[in-house]
Amino acid sequence: MAQTTTSSQALARRHDGPAVRLDDVLITAELAHRRARPPNLEAESRALQAIGRELATSCNDVLDALLRASLEICGAGSAGVSLLEVGADGVEQFRWVALVGEVAGALGRLIPRYESPCGVSLDYNAPQLFERPDRLFRYLESSNIVECLHYPFFAKNGRIVGVLWIFAHENGRRFDTEDVRIISSFADFAAFALARQSAEHDRERLHAAERCARSELAEACERLRNADMRKDEFLAMLGHELRNPLGAVANAVTLLENQTGGGPRTGRLIDVIRRQTRVMTQLLDDLLDVSRVTLGKIELRRRRVDLGRVVHQVVDGLTKEALARQHQVTLDIGESLFGIVDPTRLEQIVSNLLTNAIKYTDRGGHISVTLRRDEGGALLCVRDDGPGIAADFLPYVFDLFSQGGATNDRAQGGLGLGLTLVRRLVELHGGRVEVRSEGIGKGSEFLVRLPLAEAEGGTGADATGAVKAIVAPPRRLRVLVVDDDTDTAALSGEMLALLGHDPHVVNEPQAALDAAAATDWDLILLDIGLPGLDGYEVSRRLRAGRARRARLVAVSGFGGAPDRHRSFAAGCDEHLVKPLAVEDLREMLTRALAATPAV
Repeated sequence: MAQTTTSSQALARRHDGPAVRLDDVLITAELAHRRARPPNLEAESRALQAIGRELATSCNDVLDALLRASLEICGAGSAGVSLLEVGADGVEQFRWVALVGEVAGALGRLIPRYESPCGVSLDYNAPQLFERPDRLFRYLESSNIVECLHYPFFAKNGRIVGVLWIFAHENGRRFDTEDVRIISSFADFAAFALARQSAEHDRERLHAAERCARSELAEACERLRNADMRKDEFLAMLGHELRNPLGAVANAVTLLENQTGGGPRTGRLIDVIRRQTRVMTQLLDDLLDVSRVTLGKIELRRRRVDLGRVVHQVVDGLTKEALARQHQVTLDIGESLFGIVDPTRLEQIVSNLLTNAIKYTDRGGHISVTLRRDEGGALLCVRDDGPGIAADFLPYVFDLFSQGGATNDRAQGGLGLGLTLVRRLVELHGGRVEVRSEGIGKGSEFLVRLPLAEAEGGTGADATGAVKAIVAPPRRLRVLVVDDDTDTAALSGEMLALLGHDPHVVNEPQAALDAAAATDWDLILLDIGLPGLDGYEVSRRLRAGRARRARLVAVSGFGGAPDRHRSFAAGCDEHLVKPLAVEDLREMLTRALAATPAV
């Protein structure tokens, strides 16, 4: 805490120097009796113009301009600004922060408040005039000061307290009330300039702190992304590495089954090993699938599929497991609904949801599976009357390795991969999944929404992926195909022509930019993995040129969320995953026709 003893009190108690008192050097009262010189308005005008120029640009040189004007107008030999601050020991002291004239070499000097005439003027909160101040204030002994005039000021922010002062070094120079008027005006300027300078410093410190915080946050996010990527890569490696020894165990079981002489006990042990090997295999398959999806290395083999048929097959395949736990499973499939899906992955989605319901519902439970048209898409619902899910756990059900939220029973099996895989596979199909539960003991309901294909009975592909029929589109689209793989690009062009559109194929980034600059395209199929200039940069340049209104579809071998986000950020309207089947192109063209106005 700062010491509060005033300069006047401290000086009054001094007994170590000559018999000089404050009243011997303080002659402020004489100002009232001195004849004031006439104002030098021309000099004042020049000074104010110079100060105004400094204030308009920067506060750094305002004090210097003020002090030089003080020398000129007041005829002083030195001028300065002292600011009050508190030292580390709690003692108040003045620092000379701006100096001109004969004492300019003492810039930065520190003087305790109670040993300075600045402290006296601050105590009185009024201008003070001193004569031969070096008789009392010893630090001025070498300055040859005849008179000094001090004017205290306070900045409006309340944090800046200072004194503007002028020294006369010549015997014939005596200050008067005109000098008081001048430095009082200049003191106001000094207070304003210092307050503004302080605000600028505060703002810069805040900006620096913000920049530092943003930088630290960005570094932390990058570390998290790298850690997450390393985690995904580790899981993928772990899954592959564990498959090898597990395969050896499975093969050993097969060999043991063909051995004779083991007896019933050996047979039971072999059955245990076989069942647990299957469980381990399923866990590893889920782990590998989650890793592939996360790393964008999974490929969907999509075609036009009867969704109800796939759901029916999964329910039939799990009937044995449901009966073993004495569950009653009801299946309700309404009208035939078709979607452009990977049938194997759709089976995996339905199987994971139904397996969870069978596994975690108490014996003799009720499970229902329904498939309906809803909101223009297909809605699959798997409902059980099992242990339910706590409300605070619902937002985390689909997170990787999430277990719990219902009962200890539910957490006992698996690694918490199945529902994560369900969500990611559904999202890859352009759908969404959600979970509902009224709480512990009240069952659960999982809802999967998937987009539908063209109207049933329309064009499409059969189970082999062959195109059933080609129907002319309502209008032909001008399509630019950009792919450095010449075979892939040529095949895409042929399929687009087969579907009734006008394709143009290029294999290099610059060729794509040239073609886009020369022609108006309705649709651009852009391979992301181009050499030299990648697809993201090509997309940005296309959006900046003539192709800004074209529908832009990214085509990539990676379909993870980060890859899709990068495509959208670069200006793409869609992100498709290779390889593209005819039905992929057909569905994409349907969306393009709907989004592209006819000309």
